[in-house]
Amino acid sequence: MQFTFGESLILDAPISEPLEMFINRTSDASPNAVRLCEVIGHEIQCVSEYEQRVSFSSSLQLKELKVSDSGVYIIWDIRNKETVFTFRVTVEGKTLTCLSTVMFRILSGKNMILPPVK
Repeated sequence: MQFTFGESLILDAPISEPLEMFINRTSDASPNAVRLCEVIGHEIQCVSEYEQRVSFSSSLQLKELKVSDSGVYIIWDIRNKETVFTFRVTVEGKTLTCLSTVMFRILSGKNMILPPVK
């Protein structure tokens, strides 16, 4: 699926709190996951690069997508010690492609169910 570069993605995430979100950027030389944000209760803490662009209520929003946002994102449930969602985001030039196990909603109101990450 192709989307306009710079739009916001909304990930509907009806999960219990607390949770953590990790990112593994495909452009990084290291295959290790890098922590992006942690949500406990209704409070979210993110690394500086993301703190102004990520919000969480009943869904997770990443604003103003850019090429450096490309990677595999993992939503991790701390309480149950399990992966809740895994999704891959690829941002290239002025478009982005998303493959996911969950439903994304673009701020324009489009809903779509995307295939699982392989």
